[in-house]
Amino acid sequence: MDSLVGTVLDGRYRVRRLLGRGGMGAVYVARDPAGREVALKVHLGSSDERFRVEGEAVARLDHEGIVKIHALGTDPEGHLYCVMGLVPGGALD
Repeated sequence: MDSLVGTVLDGRYRVRRLLGRGGMGAVYVARDPAGREVALKVHLGSSDERFRVEGEAVARLDHEGIVKIHALGTDPEGHLYCVMGLVPGGALD
């Protein structure tokens, strides 16, 4: 997963650094074409269809308490990813 650092996904999102990793995937900081930093979550789990359906559903929501999803895509290795707003702050643990 660290191999994504420095790459450009979908010709639009330049992956800058790893934020964290868990059992289902990893989250990176990336820069979008407008120059803003975004969070890029890469899914490594087996339920790709569920990840896509949930991402599409959340992308349709607009509420101040929900992080906005900007895009869904697939990385070069075939893993699904989700581009969302980057929320500043530390780890919840």
